[in-house]
Formats: sequence, structure tokens, C-alpha cells
Amino acid sequence: MKIFTGKGKDYSKLEELIFEIEKETYEFDALHSFIESNIWQLEEVEDLDFPTRKMLAKEIRENLNKQREIHLKLNDLKYRKLKKEIQKLKIFGHTSDSFLRWIEQEKEKRGINNFWKEYRDNK
Repeated sequence: MKIFTGKGKDYSKLEELIFEIEKETYEFDALHSFIESNIWQLEEVEDLDFPTRKMLAKEIRENLNKQREIHLKLNDLKYRKLKKEIQKLKIFGHTSDSFLRWIEQEKEKRGINNFWKEYRDNK
């Protein structure tokens, strides 16, 4: 799947970064859903036995740790690698954040929720 088209510039590294950011964002959001589901079970299911409560708490802790790792990776991808690639390609007028907002607008125009998921599902 091509995100960018243009003559004279190689956008492959930029596309690779966008796919990686999209993948990590997707995984971060999935972990958030799992955490919320486990918290809901702890709060709402009255007859949970102690081993089940302990297992849910352990899953929450593990998923929070995974989420923290993904958050650190996303920061590196967005604010170091993406910034460097934007500068290398001389895409002026964009910070990492403004470029990612533009990517969100492009996804909306194309009816795509996540470029990485779209690519994965259509291989």
C-alpha cells in the first residue's frame, strides 16, 4: 500500500515510519481496551473468586507495562525518527504533530481507520 506518491523523492522510509507508528498506536489502543475490560470485570462482577481477581490484576499490571513500553517507542518514532525523516525530505511547514494530523486527515479522506491495519488486512 502506497501512502505517498511523488516524483524525485523516495518516500519508502517515511511510509515505513507511518506504518510503524500506526501499528504501535493500534497495539496501544488494544491494550487500553483490555485494561478497561479487566477493570470493569473487577468493579462489576460481584462473585469473582480471589484467584480470578488476582489473575485480572496481574493482566492489568502486565498490560500497563506493555503500554508504557509502546508509549516510549511511539515517542521515539514520532519525535526523533519522524522529525528526522521530515527534515531529510524537506517537507517544510510540518512538525511531527502537524504531519501526523495531516496523516489523520488523509486516512479520513480515504475511509481508512489505520494504514497499518489496512495494509495487514489486504496483503
